[in-house]
Amino acid sequence: VGVEALVLIVVLGVTVLVGTTVGGRYRVAPPVLLIALGVLLGFTPPLSEVTLEPDLVLLIFLPAILYRESLTISLREIRANLPVIGMLAVVLVVLTMVTVSYAAQAFGVNPAAAWVLGAVLAPTDAAAVTGLAKRLPRKLLTTLHAESLINDGTALVVFAVAVGLLSQSAEPGVLGVGEEFVGASVGGVVAGLLVGAAVVLVRKRLDDPLREGALSVLTPFGAFLLADSVHASGVLAVVVAGLVLSYAGPRVIRARSRVLAFAFWDLSTFLINGGLFVLLGTQIPRAVRGITSTSPQRALLIALVVTVVGVAS
Repeated sequence: VGVEALVLIVVLGVTVLVGTTVGGRYRVAPPVLLIALGVLLGFTPPLSEVTLEPDLVLLIFLPAILYRESLTISLREIRANLPVIGMLAVVLVVLTMVTVSYAAQAFGVNPAAAWVLGAVLAPTDAAAVTGLAKRLPRKLLTTLHAESLINDGTALVVFAVAVGLLSQSAEPGVLGVGEEFVGASVGGVVAGLLVGAAVVLVRKRLDDPLREGALSVLTPFGAFLLADSVHASGVLAVVVAGLVLSYAGPRVIRARSRVLAFAFWDLSTFLINGGLFVLLGTQIPRAVRGITSTSPQRALLIALVVTVVGVAS
């Protein structure tokens, strides 16, 4: 098992390096290319036998990726474009989820499963936006980047509500869903503020790059766990904690500590994000083989329709 795990790590690392290099040279979006390479690897061992656990993505990959992205966002520009970002990150995500859900239901997909599918496809990816929009004006790119970061929190709160529908015999009313959404969102924001403020106070009294770097590594996971312990949105907690550190960092964190932390997060999230796209691609062949409720042709049709609706939304 140990050797197979090492082989998996090496294969993922090499694939990320090759995919990002080729994508940059031929102007192909790296996420798209990495997923395509993952599909090819999904037919060959040892990746053909790898199962990507949802908890691994939610608890390990996502907090690290979102925290790094939130550290690089300008809070001043977010405030300046808050109405637009809020419209894109909340209203548009919900509308996209509803549109995708009803489109899937029109082709016979189970309603609860359709809502989960809509929640999964509603948000844009922060790394994908950056890769596709490098030539856009800075103001527009910042708005899209901030929206793609914040909408993950919106979509995952909605996703949790949608998954809850799968285990309930009766669907909750709009009021109940709204209350759960608001409660999870507010709880996540509060948890992120608490963890961010605590970390700022601690780092204000530290002057050791290594210990500060270790605290930086623990920050997103601490924020996520605190929010999760009160059944709030861990994703929003991570984003808010990162924004707090982004705002207060230049005044309370020494330059050498910031350089070390940013270098760590840049390298680690480059590998984690790229590896995650590859792993997602490896799951596609197994998912296709596991289709039993409908024919492969009809499943492909549903996928194409949902894709068109999602892009159009």
